[in-house]
Amino acid sequence: MLRRHADKLLINGDYANVLLNDQSGLAAGSRYVDIKGYGIIGDGTTLVSANKYCSAAEVLGVTDVTVVIPTSCECPYEWCLTIECLPNLQLYETQTTFPSSKVYCYEDPSGAVPVDTVTAAAIAAAINADPFACVTATVVGAVITLTSIAGTNGFLAFTASGTVAVTTAHVQAILDYNSMTRLFPIHPGDFGSQPTLPVSGYTYCKWNVVIRGREDIQDVDCANHWNEYEKEVDIYIGTADVTDVAYVALLLAIDTTLGT
Repeated sequence: MLRRHADKLLINGDYANVLLNDQSGLAAGSRYVDIKGYGIIGDGTTLVSANKYCSAAEVLGVTDVTVVIPTSCECPYEWCLTIECLPNLQLYETQTTFPSSKVYCYEDPSGAVPVDTVTAAAIAAAINADPFACVTATVVGAVITLTSIAGTNGFLAFTASGTVAVTTAHVQAILDYNSMTRLFPIHPGDFGSQPTLPVSGYTYCKWNVVIRGREDIQDVDCANHWNEYEKEVDIYIGTADVTDVAYVALLLAIDTTLGT
């Protein structure tokens, strides 16, 4: 059986018309909110599971690669650095499913044993000249410092002769404006229909909630018993909106009220 995708609901404002019941005055564990068209969240008889995460800024990754030329190398010797650009697994796009590897090599033009500092400078220059690189490079002596480019998805570095040290791990931005516009794009036919779209400058939180209906349903194909149906919804709330603060505060506290 195919699994149905979760419904997506984007709420930027006007919470009073979408979140029908504000129970923020109740004690933790007994609060709930009724989302128009989706059901009650927060009631122990209807909630199956709930988890939340909020937007986070991007952190650029930094890796130091030290060039080491083997003492027993055969001339001419070629020193190589492989950089694997990682895919964006937050997207459902074929071209971002797999990593892409880029290999940068240097060989002394005279055929002699290459110098580590010269090799490092040449490799860094090749990386910075590559329009498809996912990193930028700087050099101090024989150490190449690689920094991920903003908007990319991080990288891994490999070399057969040298050391690789990650000084700062790359962290992808979560629920930033660009990713939100991919989740809620303008579709053909939306023009003039006032679709709900992400707002530039907002930060967003996402709640993935599974709800079981309050009442059982008697299916026409199963007349002798009652069925319970569950529905899953991803709720995106623009937390930068300061209107109807009580509603926003209630949902922001869902991790302590309903679990993480």
